[in-house]
Amino acid sequence: MRKNFTLIELLVVVAIIGILMSILLPSLQKSRRAASLAVCVSNIRQVNTANQMFLTDSGGFYPNKNDVKNIAEPNVGYQYAGVGGSESNVVRPLNQYLGATSNMTDLKVAQCPSEDFANPVSYITKWNSSYMGNARGDDNNDLDGVTADGDKVSQASIIRPSRMVAITGSGGYHWARWGETQWSRDNHGDQKFPLTFVDGHARIVKIFQSKGFTSTDDITFNNN
Repeated sequence: MRKNFTLIELLVVVAIIGILMSILLPSLQKSRRAASLAVCVSNIRQVNTANQMFLTDSGGFYPNKNDVKNIAEPNVGYQYAGVGGSESNVVRPLNQYLGATSNMTDLKVAQCPSEDFANPVSYITKWNSSYMGNARGDDNNDLDGVTADGDKVSQASIIRPSRMVAITGSGGYHWARWGETQWSRDNHGDQKFPLTFVDGHARIVKIFQSKGFTSTDDITFNNN
């Protein structure tokens, strides 16, 4: 009985393993991305649910920069949920609905599993969060709605609730809202971003690198 493989047989086995790996690895990577996107969508749904709970407690009004206490730079986009970051002293109004506690160093539900926190862009460094409201302090036509007198936006005032973005992946917000590609993070590949809307539903949307949504998507950041 022969006990040892010949060199040729070993090379054949190694070649077969290499072929199988080349076939299977792309599928595994695709599956991993799909799983990460599913978790990300689940996270953003939970953040949006917290947003809805805030609406209930605030008489139907969305949070704005007046609810984000201690913020150093008011005219930016707002991550209403999350723990840590260089702005760790900021009061984030949705944390109370997401189980955040004072001894936490991060809040996993506020973080995309594919976010590269080891090499963060500036808003990740500040907020330690991957999701933000459709709100920016220097824009008075979104859900922040800040005007000279600091008026809030009511849910009842939204003209197109099924199309108006409520919570978005931060990279998607900067990419689509302002065309700021330098702040964008393509966490899931193929420029796919999770969005939630005022009426509560969530969608995965492909966003052009240049700016804006695909022509088939009727989505708005502005209440008009």
